[in-house]
Amino acid sequence: MVEVPVLPRPRRFDLDDRSVPAVPPRVRHDPRLGREAFRVSISEGAVEIVAGGQAGEFYANDTLEQLAGAFSGRLPTGTIDDEPALGQRGVMLDVSRSRVPTMATLYAMVDRLARWRINHLELYLEHTFAYVGHETVWEGSDPFSETEIGALRVYCAARHITLVANQNTLGHFERWLAHPRYRPLAARPEGFLGPDGEWRAPSTLDPNNPDARALVASLIEQLVSVLPSEEVNIGLDEPWELISGREQEWLAWLEWLAALPVLKDKRLLCWGDVPARHPELIGALPEQVVVCEWGYEADHPFTERAAALAGADRRFWCCPGTSSWNSVAGRLDNALGNCDAAARAALEFGGEGFLVTDWGDGACQQYLPFIEVPLALGAAAAWSGASPTGDLGPLIGRRVFADPSGAMGAAVVILANAYQVMGVQMKNASILTRLLFAPADPVAPPRYAGVSAQGFEAALEAIEAARAELASQRSAREDATLMVEEIEAAAEVLALCAHDGLARLSGDGTLAGMAGRDRVRLAAQATRAATRHQGLWLARNRPGGLEESLGPLRRYAATLEATMR
Repeated sequence: MVEVPVLPRPRRFDLDDRSVPAVPPRVRHDPRLGREAFRVSISEGAVEIVAGGQAGEFYANDTLEQLAGAFSGRLPTGTIDDEPALGQRGVMLDVSRSRVPTMATLYAMVDRLARWRINHLELYLEHTFAYVGHETVWEGSDPFSETEIGALRVYCAARHITLVANQNTLGHFERWLAHPRYRPLAARPEGFLGPDGEWRAPSTLDPNNPDARALVASLIEQLVSVLPSEEVNIGLDEPWELISGREQEWLAWLEWLAALPVLKDKRLLCWGDVPARHPELIGALPEQVVVCEWGYEADHPFTERAAALAGADRRFWCCPGTSSWNSVAGRLDNALGNCDAAARAALEFGGEGFLVTDWGDGACQQYLPFIEVPLALGAAAAWSGASPTGDLGPLIGRRVFADPSGAMGAAVVILANAYQVMGVQMKNASILTRLLFAPADPVAPPRYAGVSAQGFEAALEAIEAARAELASQRSAREDATLMVEEIEAAAEVLALCAHDGLARLSGDGTLAGMAGRDRVRLAAQATRAATRHQGLWLARNRPGGLEESLGPLRRYAATLEATMR
């Protein structure tokens, strides 16, 4: 039997080593199949698609196109019988933490997400929707307008994707609470001691404040009027000021939301971190709530959490991540393990959906190639029930980058796994790029325990190997030139971090202990990288978040320069 070099891998197929020229398929619909299911039969002179609906026909044609691309315009004979393992296969893009994509960027992404068989899309909003009457909050952020979001919804629907309303409604309100008008709505207006031991500005609304309720009700009503989907993601994650002893207030807030007229007939997607910490709440959740169990490490306990939710007869989704944030180039193997664990747990315990998330922590330093690869692989896990395995470079090259050489895929895989050569790992971030985000930290225990010069040197070797692969890429995507520049820029920043680590380890591990010539050289490199980042950022994103995104590179350069005065 011939292997099928397509993504996602069909769940059932029987193809032999004979091949025939690709010809236009005959298509018929069979309503007995699921609307996304399809069967493909390939024989001498005939290709037939039997699909359950328009979506199944679209996916079948995409499978044939992939096969023809992999077999030089020919098709292996036999059959493919395919349908999704999970009915809801979603992507969530953080468009609040510095990154607000242009509409052109979003439209192009939707085209690719559709081919990867995503059928649910969320734009994570905190302050980047142009809510009427709240201009003070979104002014300067280049927010999405009602017209833009409405047009995107229609564009998604034509590609078998539902654009779903997403607005955090309790925590992560720091950009609102920073303004005097909204500060009195905070649970702790004076600020609070965060889980990292540092003092933080207020970030959570007071669930007992009627004005806070009026604010959130008005935001939800405005957003849902533009996105009247059956689901609404109301967030509710990380309400830091309520963590200790105030979980019943969290539940009361959720019950109030569920009773709002605009939401009472919706399925409410709600992040699962509070119920996971307080399992006694699970049985009290409103019936319409769907728990979105999230965790972003390959060893996240999706199985245990999913079993508990299923045991309580609670509807749930499993929600892994791209691992791209706080990393520059991502942590691809971690993302694969994370997505695989999520898909398997959802399938085993009856989860209704799968939502792979891409966050903007660290002011969104990751470029699109390092986001789209784990999105495509996560989508494949949701369709097939498990992450793809083996040499992914060629498959990613063809599927994500339209590169028949596979070189661009290989380059991204190498850079996205460069974090592994350090010999020691950290949670939710890459230790290789930690120095970019916290330049004042010394390379010393406890945070850097086990980090060595050999690790930084191995990272530099990986970066050069990726650059060598990239030189032979032949991507046919319209943005191929831009992607090459983005991959090269990421390689440049990774190299900057590796050279920084080596320079610190040649001294006492601190910036001040670094040779003066190294500080001068690295500061200049960081300044050049920031200039390059500015141009690349504006190629895909609106200007509103640019200064925030430039922050890490500029702070790094400034920290170095301060040691030279």
